[in-house]
Amino acid sequence: MWIKRILFMDIVRIWETYSKRIGHVVLLKRDIKDIYNKRISELKSISQNKQRKELIKKFPMSAHNMSFIDPTSGERFFYNHESMYLDDKLLLINNQKNREYQFLLMEAYEIFEDTLEELYAYTMINDRNIWPNEIKNISNEEIIQKDFKYFCRKANQRKGGAIKIGMQLIDYLECNIKWEGLSLKQRIIFVEKLRHIIVHKRGYLSDKNEFILKVAKDSGTFNNGKICEKLKEYINCFVSSEENGITVILDECVLTPPPLMPIRIEYNRFELLIDNLMVCIYLIIKKLTERSINNIV
Repeated sequence: MWIKRILFMDIVRIWETYSKRIGHVVLLKRDIKDIYNKRISELKSISQNKQRKELIKKFPMSAHNMSFIDPTSGERFFYNHESMYLDDKLLLINNQKNREYQFLLMEAYEIFEDTLEELYAYTMINDRNIWPNEIKNISNEEIIQKDFKYFCRKANQRKGGAIKIGMQLIDYLECNIKWEGLSLKQRIIFVEKLRHIIVHKRGYLSDKNEFILKVAKDSGTFNNGKICEKLKEYINCFVSSEENGITVILDECVLTPPPLMPIRIEYNRFELLIDNLMVCIYLIIKKLTERSINNIV
């Protein structure tokens, strides 16, 4: 019984660590939003100045030379020159803000993966039926002698990686709930695919339809050649066609407020994705906690 109580404390620690780390990512994202929005407001205020309005249309706001010193000759070599107009600056700032959001999503997903591995390790100690056959051969006496880090290392070596662990835990604990027309699996697979595009393709998709198909297949929702329309709509909220291609969009979308309500309403893409990661870990821990309490009692 004392072992079960220690394990119950472990799962509380896992949740506290996870929620705190993700919370720090969200705080950093909000700081980034404030910094960039302040700069955007400053630039827009310049465009509203009557005296400067005509000037900024005709002349660039700044000019930039890029160069390096050739070590073989000691001479400076100029490789680029940019004249930045107001619209250029605004576009550059918005793109960089979105890119920083992408970096933060990568970080949040890595925290999510670490936590899934810890929960998988926790599950192994409590119920070995979820683990591969070779792990089942370890005797109870051997398991008692192993520390928690041992099981975390085993989880890290699990074939298919953390995303497969997540899908297995969702199935095993029967927590693939659906809300607003989408299942937990669909939402988590979508975030995982976004993270892959951000890491390996700098946030650009070569084919949006192929991307949607991949999400549908990997989440087990591609039925009879059909893709859930709600899934298509959801994914389209996070991708956008631009001059350089189809890109992952994570910045805020300003919505039209209701009549007679002069307030700013935003569709917070980034934090909606974070919500998916939080809900997943929350539901898994909730199920595991219920099992732990039953075992203690």
